[in-house]
This record gives sequence, structure tokens and C-alpha cells, in this order.
Amino acid sequence: MSNIILCGYKSCGKTTLGKKIAEKTGMHFIDTDDLCHHNYSHSFREVEKQVIAALADFQNCVIATGGGSVLDPENVAIFKKLGKIIYLRVPKEIIKHRLLSGRLPTFLDPTRPEESFEEMYESRKELYETIADQIIDAESDLTSKIFTNILKSIVDF
Repeated sequence: MSNIILCGYKSCGKTTLGKKIAEKTGMHFIDTDDLCHHNYSHSFREVEKQVIAALADFQNCVIATGGGSVLDPENVAIFKKLGKIIYLRVPKEIIKHRLLSGRLPTFLDPTRPEESFEEMYESRKELYETIADQIIDAESDLTSKIFTNILKSIVDF
């Protein structure tokens, strides 16, 4: 089986759902953000690019990508070669609440969090939709429903 690549905004459920899919299907689970956080010698995006490039020969994996990894066209090209890209689409207000309610992610400006969120959201929305082989609406709190929809899409792939 080829790989399943989950993409979407930070806090959309990529890791949570990715682990469940891997467990149910017997696939391996990889979270690119986890791999990137172990290397502090370079900028995060440089490390992320190296991590993604290292995945080129992996098979039978569910890969949860970093939310901004798709900003680099070379990363997207690797994802396309690796397998099916599934965009977990969550409504803007839900993502906004999740990101602004806790500790602010470093990609948001703490002096203007709402404005920087809007800019980030709008700059990525079309990109996620364009690169995805499949879009799964993940707005529900019913993880089992989202999980079932993803499993159905894997079978159809």
C-alpha cells in the first residue's frame, strides 16, 4: 500500500487521526513535526525540508505533515510522489479558536495574533485545496466519523 499524507492547518487533527488510521490499517505512523523538533541546529523549515526529503523511499505509512510544510513546492512534489494527500478541512473559526486559545504558535505575531492568523489562514487555504487528492471535512468533534471517511477514501484510492 502506498502512503497516506495528511495535511492541513495546525491543530486540525492530523496527528490524532493519523495515529488511529495507522493503528487500524497496520501502517506505520510518522509525524514530521515530531522529527523536526529533535534538531535545533538549523531553522525549522530547513530541518523540515530535510525530514521530508528523507521520506522519499518510505512505504505503507500514514504521514502527518507540519501545517506549513506545503508552502515549499519541493515538499509538495515529494508528498505527491509518496502517496495520496488528504486535506483535513476544518472551519476557519474552529482553527482560529484552537490556535488563539492556548500558547500562540511561533508563526503567529503575538502583537497582532488575530490579524496574523487571518493572513496565515488565507495564504494556505487555496494551497491545501489545490494539492489535495481528497478533501475530508474534519469539523466534527466525532473523530470516529472523520476516521471512517478517511478509511473509505483510502479504500477508494
